[in-house]
Amino acid sequence: MYGTDDLNTTIIPNNVTTGGPVEGGCCYTNFSDNPTLPTDASESLVGVGSTWENVGELSDQGWTQSTSTSVNKFKGYHGSVLLTEVADEENTFKAEFLEITRATTDKLRYGESRVTVDQDGFVSAIDPTTVPGHIVPLVFDELLSNGIKQRTVFPRAKIDSIDDQAHQRGSLMVYGMTFTALVDSNGRPYYVRRYRPRAAVDTTLNSLTVGTLPLTPSFAPSRYSYAAETTESSVAVTAVPNDSDATVAIKNGSTTVTNGGSASLSAGENVIKVTVT
Repeated sequence: MYGTDDLNTTIIPNNVTTGGPVEGGCCYTNFSDNPTLPTDASESLVGVGSTWENVGELSDQGWTQSTSTSVNKFKGYHGSVLLTEVADEENTFKAEFLEITRATTDKLRYGESRVTVDQDGFVSAIDPTTVPGHIVPLVFDELLSNGIKQRTVFPRAKIDSIDDQAHQRGSLMVYGMTFTALVDSNGRPYYVRRYRPRAAVDTTLNSLTVGTLPLTPSFAPSRYSYAAETTESSVAVTAVPNDSDATVAIKNGSTTVTNGGSASLSAGENVIKVTVT
């Protein structure tokens, strides 16, 4: 159970969760002009045709998000605060990127035009400038401890500051960057999307009836072929799955039959196919 309650009287411990990394990439960016942003958390950002690039592993600190607001307080004649109003809100976030020789990570840190990548994807040269002025989207994926996948989409991220980088023996070299989340055309600094993976659906049947005809052999969930004889011109076919999330499709040849509805029969053999998905 996630996010539901019983008339607001029930505490649901499963709604309490911690964050953690998903399998594979946790952060993605895109250097294309006007890239299409993901609109849900189930959509994969990798694969053929995708313009999204994996920024690689983050430090064990993950990433942090901060929201700061300034408030106008309006006082009455006697000095009491009568009204407050949020004047502005600023959203910033920070991440430490560990894969400092990954091409995408270098492009994010220094700017795409400042990084030279050879045909094998190796970064052969970096020509740094000041803090890059580019505005790019950033997507962070995380797996909550209750099994929900959460995706935070920043449509327009701008680097504000870059942490010191250690160049000492044995020190881990990281790109620590702080970003400001600029608002998009809808006035949104970021979006949060969630996806709840569902358990596999049981595709076995609980029962199968073909009118009142006896089936040969008798019905069993593990059996997939039956025969029945009738002189009627139609017969009702009803298939009840064991899983309420399963979908039943019934075909009489090329004709679709509503579950529980009648299948028209012709003389001779009629093949009725029941598919559960």
